[in-house]
Amino acid sequence: MQFIGLAVFVTVIAVLVLTLGVRILLRGNWFLAWFRGSLGIVIVLVAALGAAVAYDLSTYQQNLPSETLVRISISKSVDKRFELSVTRQARTESYVVEGDLWRLDVRELGWQGLAEAIGLQPGYRLDRVKTIFSDNTRQPIARYAQAKLEQSWFDIDLWLWAYQNRKTVALLAPKSIKSNYYPLLDGASFEARLTEKGIVVLATNDVAERAVRTKK
Repeated sequence: MQFIGLAVFVTVIAVLVLTLGVRILLRGNWFLAWFRGSLGIVIVLVAALGAAVAYDLSTYQQNLPSETLVRISISKSVDKRFELSVTRQARTESYVVEGDLWRLDVRELGWQGLAEAIGLQPGYRLDRVKTIFSDNTRQPIARYAQAKLEQSWFDIDLWLWAYQNRKTVALLAPKSIKSNYYPLLDGASFEARLTEKGIVVLATNDVAERAVRTKK
């Protein structure tokens, strides 16, 4: 709810800024028309950016330890590739990958400084399933090396911006959380949970259990 509330707050600000920009653009007095027009356009663009940031914030959620983040079922595809059926929040999507090992990456959008002091809690967003070959001499084709689980609107990515500028950003504390690698095996299914120790991946059928035992 915290991130939904933050998204709603940013959306309200964006709407107010948009209203101001439109009013400036529609005024009939052409004194300083060029300045007003330019200022109005800038304000509208700022409002659009605010809306994109609000959407990006809404894709994060506070984690509950008992919740399953995602369920992943693996089946063979064509050309020695695999199809991942990824289920989250009663929604299932399919991705084609190649390799023989996979891992789950999760983004943590944390807070520091004043934001942490007022009690804001970190939020989490599924990032991707990354695949590799255990044989280091081989690499998956870029198109099939990862399954992006969540996309940002118009590539306005608050986490990525904060991560790239983490030495200078005062309020945000982005972090990438990665699971261990697990076998890509036809018929295997897993589920992942987020705990204080990181991502815990559990085998949910015999095929996955045998694969994990073999890897160990």
